[in-house]
Amino acid sequence: MSCLPNEDQEGNLSNVDVESEDELTSESNLEEEVNLEDFFMKETGHLQMLAHRLLLYYSPLKLKLNTYQGNMYFISKIVGLEEFQLEPQGIPSPQKAFAQLSCLLAAVTPLHNTAKLDERLYPVLEQRPSHSLKIPECLLHQQHHTSSAGETVTLHVYSISISLVPDSDEFKECFGRCYSDHRIQCYGLLTHLPLPPHLPMFDIFPRYGTATVQVRCEGTIEVDLKRMPLYRWFQEALFTHVLSLENITYRHDIIIKDYLILPLCKVIEQDQRCCYRIANPFLLELYHKWDTNKRNWKYKTLSGGDISEPLDMILVQTYRFGSQTNTEECPSYEVMSNSQAVFIATGVSDETPDSYLRPRESEQGVTFREYFREKYNLEVSNPDAPLIRVRHISKKYNMLWKRSDTIRTDFLILEFCGVHPFPASLFNQATCLVTILWRVETFALTHELFARIPPLRDRQVPTASDPARLHLNQYFVEEGHLRDRLRRDEEYTGSICWMDLLQCITTKGCQESFDLERLEFLGDSFLKYVTSLFLFQAMPGHSEGDLTAIKSRVVGNKNLAVQATRYLDLPRYVMTKVFYPKKQWFPPYHLPTDFRDTSIASDDGTIATGIKFQWEEYCKDIPTDYKHPYQVKDIADACEALIGLCFSKYGFRVAVEFLDYIDLMGNVKTYLLVDFLYTPCSYKGNNSRLIPETLAQLEEKLGYSFRNPALLLEAVTHSSAHVEGTSYQRLEFLGDALLDILVVCHIYPLHTDFQPGQLSDLKSFLVRNTTLGRICLQLGIHTHIIHWSESVKKKTAAAARGFVSEMQSKEDIDQTIDKMFGDVVESVIGAMYLDMEEDFDRVWSVVFPWFQEYYDMFAMQMTAEEEEEEEGPCASN
Repeated sequence: MSCLPNEDQEGNLSNVDVESEDELTSESNLEEEVNLEDFFMKETGHLQMLAHRLLLYYSPLKLKLNTYQGNMYFISKIVGLEEFQLEPQGIPSPQKAFAQLSCLLAAVTPLHNTAKLDERLYPVLEQRPSHSLKIPECLLHQQHHTSSAGETVTLHVYSISISLVPDSDEFKECFGRCYSDHRIQCYGLLTHLPLPPHLPMFDIFPRYGTATVQVRCEGTIEVDLKRMPLYRWFQEALFTHVLSLENITYRHDIIIKDYLILPLCKVIEQDQRCCYRIANPFLLELYHKWDTNKRNWKYKTLSGGDISEPLDMILVQTYRFGSQTNTEECPSYEVMSNSQAVFIATGVSDETPDSYLRPRESEQGVTFREYFREKYNLEVSNPDAPLIRVRHISKKYNMLWKRSDTIRTDFLILEFCGVHPFPASLFNQATCLVTILWRVETFALTHELFARIPPLRDRQVPTASDPARLHLNQYFVEEGHLRDRLRRDEEYTGSICWMDLLQCITTKGCQESFDLERLEFLGDSFLKYVTSLFLFQAMPGHSEGDLTAIKSRVVGNKNLAVQATRYLDLPRYVMTKVFYPKKQWFPPYHLPTDFRDTSIASDDGTIATGIKFQWEEYCKDIPTDYKHPYQVKDIADACEALIGLCFSKYGFRVAVEFLDYIDLMGNVKTYLLVDFLYTPCSYKGNNSRLIPETLAQLEEKLGYSFRNPALLLEAVTHSSAHVEGTSYQRLEFLGDALLDILVVCHIYPLHTDFQPGQLSDLKSFLVRNTTLGRICLQLGIHTHIIHWSESVKKKTAAAARGFVSEMQSKEDIDQTIDKMFGDVVESVIGAMYLDMEEDFDRVWSVVFPWFQEYYDMFAMQMTAEEEEEEEGPCASN
């Protein structure tokens, strides 16, 4: 029984139950039949015309669209809402299509007026500010679970080990010295919630070499809550007054990132096990060198005789602060700025204050003593003390790629300098922390996304990979052919590593050594193939034009972005901008200086409700510089990269499960892709037609003999032949997507050195209409096209003459090859695919020789262009 809108005797709209459409026409309360076209043209305007077109577009593809519930299902799928709250009332009509449409318009109009639908009735993808802030949930502020006595809190401990491969021997001890008094081994990351398991090793690039980082779980510890103020103070001291990060402010009242970075020492338990503990004595010693009023360090001064090897000191030029002091603790810190240069002591030199400074070309050399007397009015008290050899510590904390910085050795007079409380080995490690923490945060975000994708989550946990993979751009290459992944009857046991997932959410704008573009290139082709195959099988009565229109809507960026946002919350994970640590990243217990603080906090300074911290309220107050802007295309590209990852690692079936999970076809069919795509296509063509004898000649030209010649006959039948239900157009629709994925599966693993743009150019060159048209003319397929059209006859003759002319004169005939000839080649490929029962290797073995000439031509062209680029600068000189 259907439920359609109607009018009562007073003219009010209501719903009446009817048994059939015929019963509608006999309703006495309908005074006259409403003309549908007049209604649209005169009453409803542009929006309603679009809705009319939309309804006609979808009505053959929906179940029970003649019911009120059917309309609601239809609208909810278009809008992309889980719950649809509107109760639209339509205009009563004896015409079922109009009754459907009027109800539809009543729902669409308010959504359009409130900007939930755009002018084309696409859902508007809303950008929530919190989605752009890249902070994983496991590092967000949580309500702490304390012990029963309320005196301790359980924290997960992760050691951060940094192994340096220095560029030269002089840097080999940058991380190697241990602070002997407290046996400090490394920094530790302490969290309230566990990080993802099996975090991979990865490389970073400080100025002096390549460092491999390992973040390893060391278990849990119980932390006395009385020590938490000390640990939080260390966050301020480390990030604000050691690393001197800009545009941030220490905040203990409003906490977004809730984890701790603390120094760890190694201890031996009674059972001889090694474990890490927080270096509390070292922290207390540091705190005693901190002025709580001025909130800065006290710097110890030394004379030249106090120095000894090996050095583990950080020196600060205290003579730049203000007045010189000779006390044991230098109080001049109050005027030190965060931009003050710091130096690592590398050794005692043979130079003295009477040695000459490096002279400039335009100046006569002066000694160190003369320089400090003239510029700073300072006198050296111990002229025989040796100068300290130092290196400047860079404050460029983005170590995601290697820099070509020149590291210069300088000399300082020790009595004019203050010694930083931090030992040099820990200071050097601290300079790497910003990049390390950013990478850990992105890994945690990657794991969150992985957990939201059941087709991947249910099969494995991401595995650790060679740290070099994060930088060498080693893409998917496996034994065998990528074409094997196209088989519907097999699921491959793949292996996804952290690099693969991180690659899927990293856009080119991040300027990393890896990005999503290659996987997106693969996923885009697979998506179009699957969509074409599904529509070809599920809609046998629809024309090629209808299928193309539906396919365009399904694979379009808007649909992908909406579905990926709805089911994966993908904008939260996609990274779109360069990592700029000093101005676009903030550490734990800190907030940006421009934080607006408009949210209402609870008594304890947080806005936690229940277990989870409602951080989204505060994130709205974070400046936009700290967020990653995204567009619809960014989300669609990331979605296609995930499709490419599923396909390349697990094959056809898992990739299709992913597409079903995000409800890719929700706007087209109520069916799932797996309902059609797990079984081979059964289409056999029109077997009632007589097979002409000339078809055998065509098979000889193609190099393949059809088991079912009816498929080949349909592939060369033009629509002008007026054969009922038969022309090459539907097979061309299938063959177009099939050729695309076959070419991609051939070039993707073969050309790992190609950039994504080069892969796209190669594919476009091979599947473009000009190439396909030439293949059609070369093979002589054009002479077998069945048609009843004088226009087709003229086009065929003209194309043949032009092709002969090109062969003789080598002239380009791009403009003379009609699209029809390329379409016929695609339809023949589609017919082969069906006749060979979807044996991709057999199809490609027949088809690739047709393209070999053009493939080699493009390869030669690419080589010539690369050689020209290399020789260009030399030629200009």
